[in-house]
Amino acid sequence: MEENKNVELDTVKNQETETEEHQDEKDLKIKELEEKLKSKAIEARLAKKEEKKEETLDLSSDLKERLLKIELRESGLKDSEEVDLVMKESKELGIDPKKLVERGLADTLLQTHRKAKLDEQATPGTSKRGGAINQKDNPEYWMAKGELPPKESVELRRKVIEAKRQKERRQVKFNN
Repeated sequence: MEENKNVELDTVKNQETETEEHQDEKDLKIKELEEKLKSKAIEARLAKKEEKKEETLDLSSDLKERLLKIELRESGLKDSEEVDLVMKESKELGIDPKKLVERGLADTLLQTHRKAKLDEQATPGTSKRGGAINQKDNPEYWMAKGELPPKESVELRRKVIEAKRQKERRQVKFNN
C-alpha cells in the first residue's frame, strides 16, 4: 500500500510539475502576446501621428505652387516670367525647381532670357511718329533737347550747329 501511495504521490507530483510547466508555458505565451499587442499599439499610435502630420503638411497644390514661386523669387529670380521659365524647364527635366536654381543649372537659361528681354526693350518701336526725333544721331533730336551731342561725335555736332543756323535764318526771313 505504501508503494501505491508513493506511486500515487509521484503521479500527483508529476501532474503538478506538468501543470506547473504547462502553466509556465502559458504564462510565457501570454507575456509574448501582451508584448506584441503593446508594440502593435505603439506602432498604430505612431502611424496615426504621422498621418496627422501629413494631413497638416498636405497643402493644396495651388498653395504649394505659390510657396515654390516665392522661394524661387527669394533665390534670385527677378520677375514672374523667369519663375515660369524655370518651372517649365524643371517639369521638362523632372528636377525640383529649387535645386535647378540652387545648383546653377538654370543660369544659362536665365541669362539668355534676360539678354533677349533687354534686346527687346532696347529696340525702338515701329511707330511712324517721332522716329526721326528719337534717334540720337539725328540733329533734330539734339535741337529738341536743347543740347549739343558729346564731344566725341564731332561730325554730329557740326550738323546740329548748322541746323540751328538754318532754323534761325528761316525765322529771320519771315520776321522782316
